[in-house]
Amino acid sequence: MNVIRYISSRKYKNSKFLYYLKNFIRYYTPKIFLRKKLSRIFLRLSKYDENYIVDRVN
Repeated sequence: MNVIRYISSRKYKNSKFLYYLKNFIRYYTPKIFLRKKLSRIFLRLSKYDENYIVDRVN
């Protein structure tokens, strides 16, 4: 009887490793994509555009 109780209690329990792995991937994946996209945008900027943007921000 105790074995059945143990199995049934483990059946619905979430795995901590999978929980943390999933959240790690969700947290860090978008930043990597955005960082790559931002670096490509910066490479396309000409010097004029960069000065204009800096003046607008300041």
